[in-house]
Amino acid sequence: MSISIRTLIAAGACAAVSTAAFAQSDKMGKMDKMDKMDAMSLPQKTIGGFEGPDGKIGASEEVVQEVDLRGEFPELDGLETQALRARLVKLEPGGVIGIHEHKDRPNYFRVMQGEITYHGPDGVKSYREGDEVEELGPTPHWWDNRGSTQVVLYAVDVRDKSKDPPK
Repeated sequence: MSISIRTLIAAGACAAVSTAAFAQSDKMGKMDKMDKMDAMSLPQKTIGGFEGPDGKIGASEEVVQEVDLRGEFPELDGLETQALRARLVKLEPGGVIGIHEHKDRPNYFRVMQGEITYHGPDGVKSYREGDEVEELGPTPHWWDNRGSTQVVLYAVDVRDKSKDPPK
């Protein structure tokens, strides 16, 4: 039996996105008074020839659920340390998620609220409520919230527990 990681992410996202999970997003603490936030206040980092801010400002996340893929698909090889993780990610106005890539951690997310802006070597693009985004492979990129309202994302990724321990 062969199931692609992309199929697992899509299936997990469809199963995980629910009104109940989104309603629980209010349990995440709001940030206290923040100083002026912008990408230029962070040190810069270069990945694969593309430069962006290094770090996070005004970002928070809550793991909603994590499933050990080896336990779910024991007949498949290579899943010994893999987990499918669902998270609510919040980005305050002016917030930044610094430069990173998804070489070893494919990610899929849906914008539940607000508008988030992608910055990558292929340009700048905004995503709004209802948009869905795949982050796959070694393309370096970073995100920011240029709007006046909080961005809420429902993200599902496959992570290697041996390389990316829970926070």
